[in-house]
Parts: sequence; structure tokens; C-alpha cells
Amino acid sequence: EFMSFFPVNAEWDVNSKAVIYHLAKSVIGTDDIIKMISLPVEGGGTEEKPKFDDAKKLAKAFLSMNSFLFDKVEREIEGLKLGPIRNLVDDTVTKQKRHGRLTTDVRAKINSKLHLIEKQGSDRVLEQGNLYFYRYNSEFAARILWKNKKKEDVLKAKPVLVRLDVTPVCDYSQNKEYVRKIPGLMIDESFDADIPGNEQYYYRTPILHINGKNVFFLFDFRFIDTTSESKLVSKPAPKYKFRREICIDIQSQLANQVNRPGISNV
Repeated sequence: EFMSFFPVNAEWDVNSKAVIYHLAKSVIGTDDIIKMISLPVEGGGTEEKPKFDDAKKLAKAFLSMNSFLFDKVEREIEGLKLGPIRNLVDDTVTKQKRHGRLTTDVRAKINSKLHLIEKQGSDRVLEQGNLYFYRYNSEFAARILWKNKKKEDVLKAKPVLVRLDVTPVCDYSQNKEYVRKIPGLMIDESFDADIPGNEQYYYRTPILHINGKNVFFLFDFRFIDTTSESKLVSKPAPKYKFRREICIDIQSQLANQVNRPGISNV
């Protein structure tokens, strides 16, 4: 799709590399992609080298193409002719039993497939969507649950303190060297009906299946913070990562929360 903009001739190779270069530049930034840095060389002294080598430029170019690939696959699937399908229903769904045959356990596992990625134990790559787990902090948990009627019961169950990386992808590509995180709690699904999360500063996930348990996350936009990359690298590697779609939804709600100008009333 991207390499067909130029005719296949003696210049095709260099033209294709130019396309890849500009796709990478759209992620890295105009200044950083041409930036040179001094690196030590064997025997003493330094050598000027590009901040982003060819391998890194290629990887960033594919980041640009990934969004196109997603739409391309979606259109291809929509165009498929699957043949006649009959009785595509759950015959037990009623107004009183909206989930039909799906138990909470099954729904949680489906939601995890849709929204969660389990990372490799050694994967310390800083990226949007990373979930960092921290020791239980009753004081901070109480601040997040400050208005909830079931606060004391939830605190007794010791919900897990988490922080979600919501750093824009381009900031990582341009090596801004900081990470933006939203804190929250991972709460057992037994409190599902007790914590609605309908305040504007909350974001509540659907029920997910993690480590053999059904849980949900309650993030609190009021406590968003910024940390240097070096501090976060020293923490344990994240075990899970949210997929792109749920990260975009969280960012959208966060933007709506902080962009309201507010008015004065007399």
C-alpha cells in the first residue's frame, strides 16, 4: 500500500526508504530524527552518531502504519461473505437476565481478551497502557474511595494499588524522558454493585480476569502525576498492559475532565 506510490524502477529502493523515513519522522518529530549525539568510542574520544539509527527509524515507521493496518483488516472483515447464519441468539436472555448464558467468569475472561495483554516477565519496555502494581496503601486507597458508602468494607479487602501509563506514544518516540500515570485500585468483583464509578473524575473498567480472580479497575483522574523514566525503570516490570482501544477511551475521558473551562455564577 505504501510502497506503491512510486513506479518500480531504478529509483524505487531510495524512494521507498524516503517514504519509511517520513513515516518515522511523523512519530519521532522533525528535529529529533536529524539530531546527532556524541557517543564514546573504543580507545577514547567520542563519535557523532544519529540519535535514532536505521533500525529505530524502521520500528517507528511501522507504528505509523499500524493504525492503517487496523482499519484495513476491519474493512476486509466487514466485506467477507460468511454465508447464511441462523439462530445467532442466546435464548436465555431476558430483561431480568441480560447476560444470558454468560457467567461473570466467562464475561471477565472475554473482557480480558479484548482489553488486556499479559507481558513477558522480562519486558521492561516503557509504553502506554502499562499497569504497575504497588504495595497496598490504606491511606491512598481511602482517598480514592472517599465518598463511597462501602469504603470500609473495600479497604478491609485490601484492594491493590495500581498506576496506569497514559503517556502519549509520541512522547516516548521523542524521548521526553517522563511518564504520565493515573493511579487507581484493582478491586474484587464482589464489590461490583457497590462502586458505580459514576463521578466524572473516575474511570471504571469492565470486570476482567487476572491471576485467577475476577476484578475491575477504578482509576482516579484527580491524582494524575508525572514521573521520570529512570524512576519507573527501577520498579518491578509491569505484568499487564491495556490495549490501545481502552487507553484511547481513558485518555478521551481524562481530556474531557481537564478541558472544562468552568464558569462563575452570581
